[in-house]
Amino acid sequence: MLQWIPILALVAIGPTLGTTMPALSASSFSLVAVDELAPLYPDSAVDSVAPLTTLDAARGTIAGFHVLATGLEPDKAISVRASVDGRRPAGLRLYRLIDVPVERNTGLGERTEALDGRTNPFVIRRAPFRVYEALRPWDGDAKLGSATAAFRVEFVVDVRAATGRRALRFEMSQAAAKQSVSVGIEVHAVVVPKVGRDSVRYTNWFSVHNIARDHRVALWSEGFWKVLDAYAAMMARGRQNTFWFVCGDFFERRGDAFVLDETRLDRYVATFSRHGLWWIEGAPIAGRKDGQWEATTFEIGLNKAPATSPQGVETIASVCGQIRRFLAKKGWLDRLLQHAADEPTTVNSTDYRLLVGQIRKYLPGVPILEATMCLQVVGSVDVWCPQLQEFQKHREFFEVQRRLGDRVMVYTCLAPGGPWVNRLLDQERLRPVMLGWGIAAFGLEGFLHWGLNHHGDRPFEQSVVPHPDQPDNYADSLPAGDTNVLYPGADVPWSGTRFEAHRIGMEDVEMLRMLERHDPAAFRVVTGTAFRGFDDYEKDPARYRLARKALLIALRSKPG
Repeated sequence: MLQWIPILALVAIGPTLGTTMPALSASSFSLVAVDELAPLYPDSAVDSVAPLTTLDAARGTIAGFHVLATGLEPDKAISVRASVDGRRPAGLRLYRLIDVPVERNTGLGERTEALDGRTNPFVIRRAPFRVYEALRPWDGDAKLGSATAAFRVEFVVDVRAATGRRALRFEMSQAAAKQSVSVGIEVHAVVVPKVGRDSVRYTNWFSVHNIARDHRVALWSEGFWKVLDAYAAMMARGRQNTFWFVCGDFFERRGDAFVLDETRLDRYVATFSRHGLWWIEGAPIAGRKDGQWEATTFEIGLNKAPATSPQGVETIASVCGQIRRFLAKKGWLDRLLQHAADEPTTVNSTDYRLLVGQIRKYLPGVPILEATMCLQVVGSVDVWCPQLQEFQKHREFFEVQRRLGDRVMVYTCLAPGGPWVNRLLDQERLRPVMLGWGIAAFGLEGFLHWGLNHHGDRPFEQSVVPHPDQPDNYADSLPAGDTNVLYPGADVPWSGTRFEAHRIGMEDVEMLRMLERHDPAAFRVVTGTAFRGFDDYEKDPARYRLARKALLIALRSKPG
């Protein structure tokens, strides 16, 4: 039958959506091109999603869209190909989208609904359900084993690319049937700079142990270093420019002393540096005593010594001294940011202040960056990193700290739920985009998240994971997707739709900052069309695309 993709409703939205019709042919299956920011499910139908016909892109970014295919014969192989203006240039890539589960919905406040029994109306679908999420690189003809499938087509727009329209085409065949869809890519003159020292601060914490486990390589073996390099490349793709190192992975215990493995750390830093990740983030040196949330004191992670005891101070002096000498020798000391103890609260703020004093003594001049959960650590941190809803609640306080010389980032972790911006699986894919717009609108330093790959050993079968401290307590589980935004392939990491959405937001913040520098009034107007607060933002992909196009047009006459 002939499959006609309706476009009249989209044309009415605005000039960013064009009128290019997809190629039509008699076929036993149907295709539709979809905005990558619109969630797709294994039970989606082509007439239930808004078709996409055009996209606007800056140079130095990735232009992509998704394709939903239905009515396929599960046991027959398919063949797919993509082209740009009839050619297959470098930078053109194809993926199959892999679905993952959402077992429970995110809570209205935090974690999951099971925590307090309240229904969260701000979700894209009621759990349980499955949603297309992981991006598996397409490696050739295959039998899909299902009647419905989703794909991603993307084109890396070179910084030197000519401006103007491109036709990005996706074709599929199965037996004698063929179908295709096309999306017009309008390339604008604006150039988004490469990720590096001067790009917006962005860090995802990751586990080297999970990398070794997931890819079946021995930690620190040559095979491991090869996979780690692929993770570094993926982080750079997502515009991450900060990478952490955990002391326990680089210090060897020799009796009562800890000795830095300089060769390992040297190779580690070099691995991320060659992909453009600039800032070196020292992981927290200490943690709560006995791992108890309400503990009033901290202990050193390497030996569990009380952090502010003579033994703890001796350990801090040794560890921080070795780190400082090594980084200074390599010319990297000015790249270091250091955590003291994650998420200090009111009850342990006194011990936290003493701990930071010792770290400053042995890492003089190194900024202290911390995910903070209280306001009582004034003077102890240089880069505040509250959860974004707490920043918005206490914005006046943080503005004062900035006037005094501090900097402010934001983070999410287990929370917030409800209407707040986050990047969880049962939320709109526009929310990770809006992280970037919020950073620009509030003039923030950047964003931190704990979960690049801290998933369990079954990431394609389990997305709601018990908290590590309470492995049998599913009522207190982490919300769907909080543990990870990447997925383990055979020998490389796979990206996810939320990771890509966050990348788009981090591209946008670079352009928004360009506009703010050269036309503050236009910046306020453009930003306000899509973002008004971390709980008040655009959720319609088509309207967001209009805002992004307005941003690109506003930058046409502005210097880079």
